[in-house]
Amino acid sequence: MPIEIIEIAKLVIGIFIISIPGYFWSLLFFQDFRQLERIAFGFVLGLGVISCGPFMLEFVLGFEITKNLMIALYLIYTLPAIILWIASLRKKGFPKLHIDNLREPKTWIILLIIVFAAVMAFLPHWSNNYFLPFHVDEWEHWTLSRAVIESGSSSIINPYIGTDIIRPLEIGFNCMTAGITWLTGSSFITIFVFMPSIIAIFISIMAFNIGERAERKFGLEAAFIVTLIPTTCRMMGPSFFVPLATGLLFLTTIMWIEQIKKLSSALFIPFFIFCVFLIHPPTALAGIIITLIYAFLLLLEKKYELAVLSLGLSLLPIAFVFLISTRWDVSLQEVIEAFLGGKLLLDMNLPKIWPSFEHLGIITWILFIIGAYFSFNKGKAIQRTITTSAIAFIVIIGLYDKLGYGVPIMYERSFMYLFLMVALIAGYGLGELGRLIYDNREELFSRRYERISNHSKIIISVTVCVILVFVAVPAHLDTQYYQMINEKDYETFTWIHDNIDNYRDDSHTYNKAVVDPFVASPFSAVTGLYIVSLSMSPLYGYNLHTEVENFLINKCVDTAFLDEHKISVIYGNCNNDNLTMIYPNFYLYPGLYEK
Repeated sequence: MPIEIIEIAKLVIGIFIISIPGYFWSLLFFQDFRQLERIAFGFVLGLGVISCGPFMLEFVLGFEITKNLMIALYLIYTLPAIILWIASLRKKGFPKLHIDNLREPKTWIILLIIVFAAVMAFLPHWSNNYFLPFHVDEWEHWTLSRAVIESGSSSIINPYIGTDIIRPLEIGFNCMTAGITWLTGSSFITIFVFMPSIIAIFISIMAFNIGERAERKFGLEAAFIVTLIPTTCRMMGPSFFVPLATGLLFLTTIMWIEQIKKLSSALFIPFFIFCVFLIHPPTALAGIIITLIYAFLLLLEKKYELAVLSLGLSLLPIAFVFLISTRWDVSLQEVIEAFLGGKLLLDMNLPKIWPSFEHLGIITWILFIIGAYFSFNKGKAIQRTITTSAIAFIVIIGLYDKLGYGVPIMYERSFMYLFLMVALIAGYGLGELGRLIYDNREELFSRRYERISNHSKIIISVTVCVILVFVAVPAHLDTQYYQMINEKDYETFTWIHDNIDNYRDDSHTYNKAVVDPFVASPFSAVTGLYIVSLSMSPLYGYNLHTEVENFLINKCVDTAFLDEHKISVIYGNCNNDNLTMIYPNFYLYPGLYEK
């Protein structure tokens, strides 16, 4: 395992540091928050600040995105909250510590669920004994985040080929990754392997907060079932450190914020939608869909002011983004064309997703149907919003799958949004099922089983959850993941990154490498070198992938190939006297004079 325990400790402590300011801001804005609400709010608000803050400071004021800027931003974000909170102590005094909460079974149950959430997110790494990123998208964002750090800008030279300026559409995620690195002192490998567990923990906490704010509580049930959301290479999910997984956290936060139904909370809706747009634009669109549905349902409850405010505030950040920047103009045009029935300029060209009830488990879907019924029968706006949103995402998937109508990326990602909604309402359904059995216990149980009937709600919930564990865990363990590199490759790539400068001089930059196109993405991510061809996303130089593979198969003997493509670094098993091996399977071609 290429990660030391001290690295994990640094990340955990750093996450605590990132969460502190938002915790204090919650003390100023919200008096009735529970502790878990304050902790989760603090974490998500912190992620929002470090994801959108650097981009906005660069865009508006021209600042470079650097470690010093991130630290300054953190201090500006932190100090006012602490000062104002200290000032408020004169009037309110120190808050009371509710130690009695530790005696409540619910406290210990949610702690167990939190641990389970972390384990489930980490399960692919654990079960495969593989402690590197799995998905090519993770390696791509590793590369882009490193490029942002090294360039100090959101507009970067293409880190794969060394030419052209690119402007990543998910720049908020790259700024957030850079911020976590700078504020925690953790390495990229630690972040990409363990951040999914941390994000999964807070998704579970937010699901708990949503359920606990409902009149008919379902916090524990929802917190548990969201831990079962699957991760696959095709649909992605919570076990990968990618923008989509982070977006799921922001979606649960937006729903929780809406549920509070206060002006002070509604003002955070545009901020979180803006942040999630910078992190993952499709999830921002999903957040707007959810908020529009919520606003409509508030109108039915005759809460007109809050409905209009939620509606207006949800659309405000997107309008703002497109007014201030042209970065997303092409994507917006493609979305408009798709909704008008036109053909996209760029399709993802990925194989079809075959929906299956097995992804969440048939029991979860049955609980969802029960929850959907009760959400319209006994639920309030938030339960109905989540249920209606699930139906909306089913419609989005169906329209694209059957009619080819819609945006490919929304079709791709709506499966995860659907799974999140289904899990939340399944939790609600489980809670209502337990209450239904408890309310009719006299008819269902004889007096002989009075003790069982009096605890029937708990027994039903625990029994169903235990069954779900025995069904879901094996299903997660059976999920297949590809491994682009092994730990030996990673060690070699790290050595190259740390030592390549020692071999450079005025005549040799040693910046461009030929490597197996399948592993080119992680190679470029870790070493920082440019490459010739990739056969995995992003497909730069894909037209050369067969030629590159043949070059490596033939032991790198074709020196003309190196000269033609100005290659000076080779990673492979070579047998060419013109090459100089400086590390196992790593060669330099000093015959190429690059200056």
